[in-house]
Amino acid sequence: MTTSGEFNNSGNYVKIDQQAQNIYNLASDASPEARFDMGILHLKGGMPEKARELIREAVDRGHATPKTHFYLLLALLNGRTLQELPREDFDRLQKIVFTAASWPDNEWVAAIRLIGDLPNFFVDSATDAEIFNKRMNELGDTQAELIYQHLEAFLEGSILDQAWERAVQQAKDCQSDGNRAERVWKFFQPEPARARVCPPNPIQIEIVDCVRAIAGSVVFAASFITIALTALMRNG
Repeated sequence: MTTSGEFNNSGNYVKIDQQAQNIYNLASDASPEARFDMGILHLKGGMPEKARELIREAVDRGHATPKTHFYLLLALLNGRTLQELPREDFDRLQKIVFTAASWPDNEWVAAIRLIGDLPNFFVDSATDAEIFNKRMNELGDTQAELIYQHLEAFLEGSILDQAWERAVQQAKDCQSDGNRAERVWKFFQPEPARARVCPPNPIQIEIVDCVRAIAGSVVFAASFITIALTALMRNG
């Protein structure tokens, strides 16, 4: 197939980037690791159904680690509630959570256990929300952000408020990352000074101007009196 666009070959899969759409092709003999990486790309691209398929295949073909199981949970639950899960996916979720209970602690295992406990949190309860937020804060930033991003269906009430607060804070923290202040410097200039009012020049009247004004007033008054007397004499 011939198509225009930008081609990036990497290992067993190809990413074809054209305008705002991504098309991912995976070789039939791709390794489990390549399938997992491709599954993550689909998950990030908003295609959870294909992500579930690829990540499940990667795990079933031997690429089974706490990290891959965590991503499989994200894919299984992305955009769905527990009630919407097919029986097969629900059983898979329970198996992962149950197995993770005996795994050595690390950031991925802690995230899996938190996902397994999500149905136990009553989102309208301030106490449960506080416990949830405490456990989320104990996770690594990567795991916490992925949970907030892909499991929004479980986040309601005060838990969802916390997610928004975290997102806003992250945006503020990352505002200047990647040397953005230099790359887009126009957006990082100091606040411009407010408009300044220029005071008028002080009034300065020369003596000659005063004399001319007085003289003019005298002439005007004399002329007015003359006109008035003339009018009276004619009427008299």
